[in-house]
Amino acid sequence: MPAVKTERKNGRERTGKATASSYEAMKIAKQRKIAKRERERCATINKEFDALKGKIAFLTAGIPVKQLSKKMVLEIATEYITHLKKILRSPSVEPAGSTDNLVVDDHDYFGTTVEKLND
Repeated sequence: MPAVKTERKNGRERTGKATASSYEAMKIAKQRKIAKRERERCATINKEFDALKGKIAFLTAGIPVKQLSKKMVLEIATEYITHLKKILRSPSVEPAGSTDNLVVDDHDYFGTTVEKLND
């Protein structure tokens, strides 16, 4: 067990071995701190996913944003970025904001997936 500094009644410090109960208390406090940090990390990730969902909502063609999994959000965002890159590289006259031909992982998010989710 780790050494623990304690204070005596007369004000002098002494160093001794931690008791089993104080060691368990330290262990529990450390676990709680780790769990709190993990909860905060997850909350931050979820908040950012919600923000990303808001940015790509126009690509979901009627799919309720709540039905989008994190995987779907990432797939749609990735494919949209790829689509925008193609637009920037192509010499076509197509407007930069056009998403008419956007297909994500062989799923047409403007038709096929909407029907599947509504079934």
